[in-house]
Amino acid sequence: MKKIKTLFLIFAVFALFACAEKEAIKKDDTLYSVYKERMALVGDIKKYEENMGFKQTNNFLSYSGATNGYPICYIVSKFKLPYSYEDDAVDEITNIDKESCEAFNNKNTEAIFYPAEAVAGIGFPISRIMLEAPIARFLYLVFHEDFHEQVDLPAGIEEAVGDIIGLEAAKSFAKEKFGQNSNEYAAAENYADFMNGFAKEVLSSYSELEKLYGKLTVMPENDFEMVRNEILEQLDKKLDYLTENHKIKRIIGKINIAYLGVIMTYSRHAALAEKVFLSMDGDIGKTFRFFKYIDTVKPSASMVMEKFGGNWPRRDFIEFYEKEIVKEIEKQLEIINAKKIQ
Repeated sequence: MKKIKTLFLIFAVFALFACAEKEAIKKDDTLYSVYKERMALVGDIKKYEENMGFKQTNNFLSYSGATNGYPICYIVSKFKLPYSYEDDAVDEITNIDKESCEAFNNKNTEAIFYPAEAVAGIGFPISRIMLEAPIARFLYLVFHEDFHEQVDLPAGIEEAVGDIIGLEAAKSFAKEKFGQNSNEYAAAENYADFMNGFAKEVLSSYSELEKLYGKLTVMPENDFEMVRNEILEQLDKKLDYLTENHKIKRIIGKINIAYLGVIMTYSRHAALAEKVFLSMDGDIGKTFRFFKYIDTVKPSASMVMEKFGGNWPRRDFIEFYEKEIVKEIEKQLEIINAKKIQ
């Protein structure tokens, strides 16, 4: 997840409690042994990232049990289908507990409590929830969050690319570190398969909802809500199936419009990110360098604004800007593929 507003407040809390929590963890042999193993693993991951071309970050170099991740509450009107978590239709409250967040659920609004394990850009420490995370999730998180500090792309592009980088780097790292027949590599493969499957289901359901929300002004409210809830319930069941089939613990409650708006930030361009990865011969280093190059040739936000012209809603700008970046990605892929044919 890209850096969010008000993080300096959370970081101040980390700094205040970090020393006390390091001392406390030593009294718990089980937790401390996991801490030692994963801190050593982070060191190996950082070296692996460096070989991929990453610049070094200050993320995950310390531990803080003062936080159980980074709790975020997303709130959306039931009658608006958000484009992404950057959409102005999405209200965001940080440093909130689950009960307070869920109190925003009513007949007009929906809220989702998301206990983000990590956020890029502030030297985020390893949180207790990261120590408790399965190894595949842990590896993915470190690669994904560190990737955010390598480029500056629109969130809808960067999150999708961060996912392919995080998932595929986790697989290649686990294979190299633990071996192709290891439980760690099998877990990383399984988690990547789960994430890819979920992204496809999210896109399918979102497409149905787009059509439904287009009829909102001409459809009886009761009928609209009934169909809307059916689509969300079907997606929820598909997520249940995926988590059970892949033996992955579900960390988010029942899917609603708020959660869908957040997860679309990661899912909308997932297929494009995978397309680039495959075009780079499944080489994660080449894939990273490709998007690093895209970051240098992308149109600036001001250029896109000038091209579009006039004052326009933030949602429209986000969507238009992402499309301009996608055009550049497709253009560069065509150049690369043409060279392969020659």
